[in-house]
Amino acid sequence: MSKYNTEREISRDYSHDEAFFRKICLEDRETYEARVFCYEPYSDFNFNSLYSWNSSGIHAWREYGNGLAIRLADYITGDPVLSYVGSGDVGSDVEGLIELSERLGYGSELRFVPEITIEQIMNNGRFLIEPDDENFDYIFSVKDLSKMEGARYKSKRHAAKRYVNSCDIEFREIYDCRIVATKIIDFLSVWAEEKASMGKPKELAAEFVAVNRILQCSDSQERLRVTIASSSGILLGFSVDELLPKNFVVSHYFKTLPSAVGLAEYFNQYLASQFLALGFEYWNWEQDLGDPGLRLMKRGYRPTKMLKKYTIRKQ
Repeated sequence: MSKYNTEREISRDYSHDEAFFRKICLEDRETYEARVFCYEPYSDFNFNSLYSWNSSGIHAWREYGNGLAIRLADYITGDPVLSYVGSGDVGSDVEGLIELSERLGYGSELRFVPEITIEQIMNNGRFLIEPDDENFDYIFSVKDLSKMEGARYKSKRHAAKRYVNSCDIEFREIYDCRIVATKIIDFLSVWAEEKASMGKPKELAAEFVAVNRILQCSDSQERLRVTIASSSGILLGFSVDELLPKNFVVSHYFKTLPSAVGLAEYFNQYLASQFLALGFEYWNWEQDLGDPGLRLMKRGYRPTKMLKKYTIRKQ
């Protein structure tokens, strides 16, 4: 599920900062992922997310002590922030990165820090630690969403059924994304127009770029799955998901036309059934960014758990 809410242009020159960081580039993907795949799949540290949303050039990374540090854009303001994931003796790493963040002018805190790191420093008294619940990742049971059984899924199940009964829909996995890249970008324009007509305008310029970037590299990555939903040759929705270790899938981008009421529920159920058949158990839908509509939608699908993140400052 696409995450950034900012269209702000960042004009800062990061050439000096690159002495401390490596730019996010496709050539480093395997090296980067070798460091993060040992942890739970927090969306902030996902390589393809960092790469596709990096039109501003902010996103970068470096190995640091007992873990890995990243520079990324704040999802709301677009300002650069540092984050870190590590295990073991990480107190000095956290302290050093906060000092580096201050020196580079990013602020006196680390953001989006995963819970596994917090567990290592919680009781040492050197840090102020605050939960960042607007950025917790929502984790869903693939099996539950594939079946949508019981009272808690009643409204979702009925919405999906009503849509199926009213429209012939075809789902298709795309293996050569060059075929559909233009259609998906055009679809995003139609989606934005429908949202605007409903009094809910959305600016998607940054998302156009991000979706195109991930589509252009999807053919070279077997883990990336691009699925489209269409009826009578008309594109009604698309999803970009990534198959990860530890039986996880992460949703990078997902949209259906607002006018296709019930399609989102049916599409999610279909995707979950496909992932279940492949042996996956969990589906990460990323965070809600404090947006009431996103929060209501995601909670309505009954998350199994949340991947918790925190902000760290020095005492």
